[in-house]
Amino acid sequence: MKDVDAIVFVVDDDLSIREAIKSLISLTGVRVETFGTAQEFLRTERPDLPGCMVLDVELPGLSGLDLQRELAAHGIKLPIIFITGYGDIPMSVRAMKAGATEFLTKPFSDQDLLDAIQQALERDRAARRHSKEIAELRRRFDALTSREREVMSLVVAGWLVWGAVGVFRRAAFELMDHELSDEARRRIVELMTQDPRVGDVHQLRTRASGPYVHIQMHADLDPSLSLVEAHQVVVAAERRVLNAFPAADIIIHPDPRGAAEPHGGAFPEVHEPVHERAAR
Repeated sequence: MKDVDAIVFVVDDDLSIREAIKSLISLTGVRVETFGTAQEFLRTERPDLPGCMVLDVELPGLSGLDLQRELAAHGIKLPIIFITGYGDIPMSVRAMKAGATEFLTKPFSDQDLLDAIQQALERDRAARRHSKEIAELRRRFDALTSREREVMSLVVAGWLVWGAVGVFRRAAFELMDHELSDEARRRIVELMTQDPRVGDVHQLRTRASGPYVHIQMHADLDPSLSLVEAHQVVVAAERRVLNAFPAADIIIHPDPRGAAEPHGGAFPEVHEPVHERAAR
């Protein structure tokens, strides 16, 4: 973590901890400044460098959490790594919600602290780059003539309209009744045939409208299956498909003829009208 163009501020009322952390960080080539209280840190002029703070929660006077709020109130977005000897979950949650990058409980390993510092420094560098980009864009905008600003406004408006049209077209497509993609249909077949007792899928019909999907198909099952076993295979296959398409309604037809006839039973050909059979 060699980085001479960065700085770490260590705020802890325990001198031995301050010195130990300073020695550890100094070995990586990063500049370190230490403070015994939050007030001491606030009174000190800080260099304009990428940095972060290693901050003890419990400090005399202004606590670590109070210092975090004070910095935020003044718009100072310095990444903070909290350290504490007896932190609890609610305390760590409050600190993290307020923008802390890490919350370490003593004793912590040297590597955990160094990793947290590295991440915090990268976070501050990224924030500084973003601020510079925004400042440069603002400078360029301020340098435009009134006519150039008018043209720019029209260009931006055009981009916004084009983006809105794209969103509308996508939303309309999703809401309108349409066929599933080839990839989705292949996925359905793969899910169905994960069980080797499902030989093939045919007559697959799929339609989608918004989040809802209709799936209908015929499945060739192993002819040696009993009726109960065939039912179990179909139910399991239906669940696999539902896991991938939660808003789907699924109809699976295990054809009782041909290969599927044994688990559907024999179905003799009947040609006489239904009313004549009923009269017998």
